[in-house]
Amino acid sequence: MKIIKYFWGLIPITIFLLLKMFLLIIEKSLNLVLRDTPDCILFWFLIFSVLIFIIYVIIKIFSFPIIQKFKYSLIIKSIVISLYCVSVIPILGFGMLCSAFTYCSDDTMIENGMKMVVRDTSYLDLSLEYYEYKNVLFRGKQILKQVSNRTYWIYNSDGELIETGIYDD
Repeated sequence: MKIIKYFWGLIPITIFLLLKMFLLIIEKSLNLVLRDTPDCILFWFLIFSVLIFIIYVIIKIFSFPIIQKFKYSLIIKSIVISLYCVSVIPILGFGMLCSAFTYCSDDTMIENGMKMVVRDTSYLDLSLEYYEYKNVLFRGKQILKQVSNRTYWIYNSDGELIETGIYDD
């Protein structure tokens, strides 16, 4: 319990790193990809873990006896805390921009008797990618069908093109 109390700022980032390594092992060994919503949640967990880690480092630096005996330590603490608070806004803003531009909505559907994950990869045009549905957290890695505007491409599980065509109105 004393170790947790002493290293509390390292716990979230350690959990993130262990979880990310575990997910990478699963993805590589089973040829899967983490779906977009769980990946976005993991990304935000990383951002908050880094912010907590920075707070932890600041507290540890201020706990040194040399810093506490310094004549202007209160002014330095105020400046560092102000800089931290000001830097949080750009970090959160950057996180929101990354989330907005990298997130692709996905949904599950059944097509030709197969359950698939459909990712909408464009905000402006019709651009869809179909992957094999594995579970709530993961989808297949190989694109099975791709639709861009009115053109479609259908692939087999090895990634070889089977069919291509144009949707008629």
